[in-house]
Amino acid sequence: SRVALVAGLSRCTDYPTLVALFEEMRTPPAGPADPLAEGASLDDAGVYGALLRALASAFAENGNHRHDFMSRGHLAHAQLAAGSGPAAAEGLAKLNAAFPAQMVKAAQHSDYEGHLLSQLVDK
Repeated sequence: SRVALVAGLSRCTDYPTLVALFEEMRTPPAGPADPLAEGASLDDAGVYGALLRALASAFAENGNHRHDFMSRGHLAHAQLAAGSGPAAAEGLAKLNAAFPAQMVKAAQHSDYEGHLLSQLVDK
C-alpha cells in the first residue's frame, strides 16, 4: 500500500490535498539506513519523501502556495526530515529548492533572525 501511495503522490499536485496529508503525517524517525537499498519494503521515510517531492511540484505549478506553507510553520517542520534517511532527505532537498535560500535558512535555524540582527549590530 505504501508503494501505491508513493505512486499516487508522484502524480498529485493539488496543494490543499498535499498540505492536509502533510499536517496529518508524522515526521519519520531519524535513521541512517536506506531500507530500499537493503531490499526491504518502502518505509514511512519513503512516503514522507514522496510527499515532500509532491509539494515541491505543487509549488512549481503555483508559487503562491509557498507563503501559505511557510506561514503555517510547515517549512520549519519539514526540516526535521533531514535525519530520516536518504528518501526523506532527497524529498527535503527538492522542497527546499522551491523556496528562496533565506527562507530555508530561517526555517532551519530557530534563531536565524537574531543571528542576522547580531550581524547588523556588530558592524
